[in-house]
Amino acid sequence: MSRTLISSFVVCSIFLFGWYLIAEETNPQTLRETALKQQKDGNFRDAYEIFHKLSLDTNTDSRKVGDDLLQGMQCLQRLNRINELDEYLQEFVELHQDNWRALISAAMASLRAPHYGSLIAGEFQRGNQRGGGEWVSSQQRDRIQSLMWLDQARQLLTEKDVRNSAVDVAALYRQFTSALIQNN
Repeated sequence: MSRTLISSFVVCSIFLFGWYLIAEETNPQTLRETALKQQKDGNFRDAYEIFHKLSLDTNTDSRKVGDDLLQGMQCLQRLNRINELDEYLQEFVELHQDNWRALISAAMASLRAPHYGSLIAGEFQRGNQRGGGEWVSSQQRDRIQSLMWLDQARQLLTEKDVRNSAVDVAALYRQFTSALIQNN
């Protein structure tokens, strides 16, 4: 009888410990810390996969999802996969179109991205590309897209946001001003 009790205790302990590890791995803050460590260690692919997952999760904290996007963008740049940025930004904005903080981050990412690429078979490919194509600038296109997202974020602001998040609201208007002034 005591062997059965002990073996039951061991099985339950293993099960609970495994459940704890799985729950810990899916905790957004733990994932974020893991991604930051991976990024710091130069493991940009692993970090990007985590940041990508966090930024495209509608349950991620609305105050942190934008930072996840910007970190993911940095990883793409380090991996020389910046041509994936436009699709990533569109998917991010579609998922977080009601989150004004996320829209600010998407606009910032668009303004920080390399503003050049190639037209290959009528499709714009951001960054350096092999195989020819027509070299084009995307600076005005990126600026206009950023302005659209910033205006969308401005329209989502409420009085409560203005009172409780003055620093974030000021950042919105600072980004808006910067994008408006940047008229090259």
